[in-house]
Amino acid sequence: MRQEQEVYHHLYQEKLEKLVKTALADRLPELQNVPTSTDGENDSDDSSDGQDMSKGKATETSSLKKIRALHMKIRREVRAEAWANETAEVRRHVKEAMIREREGVAEKKGGEEKVGLDRSPESREL
Repeated sequence: MRQEQEVYHHLYQEKLEKLVKTALADRLPELQNVPTSTDGENDSDDSSDGQDMSKGKATETSSLKKIRALHMKIRREVRAEAWANETAEVRRHVKEAMIREREGVAEKKGGEEKVGLDRSPESREL
């Protein structure tokens, strides 16, 4: 089962992507010019030994991971803020989509199975 914000993101993906791009441009303008590939960047420097190259690649990989983590953090923050500021009609639309999704899952599992707190306490412990 997906959370409300996940369903919201799925239904309003284009709107959220625009908001994310704007937020990334505002918060990370210096990272826009960071190269993501390591091919051919140090080809002209043949005199460096292998240890320096491996340290550089490790540092570069670490910084790319940090950049990606920061991108995901901004994405989550933008989605949470957009969801908090949405209208009642959009929230109702998302809740209806969640209900339809739950009904579809219940049909696949056998139709009569209960979902969430409708289940018995014993079945919730599993």
